[in-house]
Amino acid sequence: MLQGLAADTSLSHAEGFVAVALSLHGPVGVDVEPASRVGMMREIADRICHPDERARIAAHSEGERGMGLLELWVRKEAFLKAAGVGLGREMDTFVLPEGEALALHPGEAEEVTADVLSLGPGVVCAVARRPDVACVAGWARPAETADGA
Repeated sequence: MLQGLAADTSLSHAEGFVAVALSLHGPVGVDVEPASRVGMMREIADRICHPDERARIAAHSEGERGMGLLELWVRKEAFLKAAGVGLGREMDTFVLPEGEALALHPGEAEEVTADVLSLGPGVVCAVARRPDVACVAGWARPAETADGA
């Protein structure tokens, strides 16, 4: 929460990418990873996928499997941040359906959906938020100075 403002925030950074999420309407989580990490995803697939998700990932073509795993990773990490537990809960212990809302904690009514954002070919980013809350995403880049720096 921000001091004096009823807002939830989340932060993620990896290899020069930074993602910040702000919500005035409930829990929020964000994760960002460079697309270059696709190659290492198969090595850690068992840590990412619940047994029910393994078959869905295996159905992808060989070329799409790494990206499917990376997208699942960022969606799950964003979800866990919105739940307030971060990587304190193992990703393989729950299923995160694509495009569906899921309770943040078993037995609780509050739900979020975790969606991958389209931000370009070099980055994979996901935001978890209440399903009735719109997500607006954009890029912020450092301003160039007169000397080109």
